[in-house]
Amino acid sequence: MSSCRQQGAALILAILVVAIASTIAVFMAGQQSMWTEQAGNLLGRSQNNALAHAAIDWARGILAEDARNSRADHAGEAWAKPLAGLPVESANIGGAIHDQQALFNLNNLVNNGRDSEADIALFKRLLTQLQLPTDLVYPLLDWIDADSTVHAPGGAEDADYLLGEPPYRCANQALVSVDELYRVRGFNRANIERLKPFVTALSERTTINVNTAPREILSALLPDLAETDISTLLENRKAAFFNSKQDFRARLPQAAPALRDDAYDVTSNYFLADVMVRSSHADTAYEALLARPAVGGWPSIVWQRQLVE
Repeated sequence: MSSCRQQGAALILAILVVAIASTIAVFMAGQQSMWTEQAGNLLGRSQNNALAHAAIDWARGILAEDARNSRADHAGEAWAKPLAGLPVESANIGGAIHDQQALFNLNNLVNNGRDSEADIALFKRLLTQLQLPTDLVYPLLDWIDADSTVHAPGGAEDADYLLGEPPYRCANQALVSVDELYRVRGFNRANIERLKPFVTALSERTTINVNTAPREILSALLPDLAETDISTLLENRKAAFFNSKQDFRARLPQAAPALRDDAYDVTSNYFLADVMVRSSHADTAYEALLARPAVGGWPSIVWQRQLVE
C-alpha cells in the first residue's frame, strides 16, 4: 500500500514538474515573441527616422535647385508639388514644402526694438478678416519686444504672467514658433488654430510673397482693394505668376494705393517641410523650418521636430 502511495506521489510530482516546465516554456516563448516584436518596432522606428531625415534633405535639394533656376517662387514650381505615397523599402513616404513667406511673420510686429506701426495695422486687418479681436496684438507686442512697458489695451508683462499658475515670465524676445502663442495672454486653442494657417514666426524681418500668399493675406496687404479686385488678382496669378515686384504693381488695378517696398516680394527664403513615413511598425512625422540663402546655396535647417510616432 505504501509503495502504491509513493508511486502516486511520484506521478503527481512528475505531472507538476511537467506543468511547471510547460508554463516556463510558454512564458519564455511569449517573452521571446515580445522581445522580437519590440526589436522589430525599434528597428522600424529607426528606419522611419532615417527615411524622414533623408526626405528633409531631399526637400533642401529641391529648394537649392529651384534657386539656381528661378527668379521667382510660385505655386507652379517643383517644390510646391506634394510628395504623395512614395514607396521606399518597406515604408511609404509622403510630404510637402510650404512657403512660409506666403504668411504674415509675427516677428515683423517689432522692428529694431520698436513697434512697426505698418505691420501692426496689417496684422489687425488680418485679425478682423478672421473674426478675431484686434486687441490680441497688444499682449503679443509685449511678448516680443524687449522692454517691460505694457501696451494698452490688454497688454501683459512679467507682473501679469507671474500671477498665473504656474507662474512664468514674459519672453521679451522674438517668437521661435507659432505654438509659443499658447503662452501669450489672450491666445487660446480656438483663436490660435484659426490664426495658424496665415501666420509664421521667422527670426528676421521678411516680406510677403505675393505669388503664394492666400486671399486673406493679400486682402490685409491691400486693404483698399475690393474683394472682386482680389479675386481678379488671384485669377491673374493662377494664369501667370508675378515675375517681379514691378510686374505685380503693373497688374494691380489702377486705383490701387502705393505699397511699402519692404512689405512684399515675389521670392521666398523660408520654407516648412513636413514629412510622413508610414510602415508596418510605426507612423513617423517630422517638420523642419528651412532657410534658403538669398544668394543661393544649400538651405539650412533652422529647427526640426518630430510630431507623432
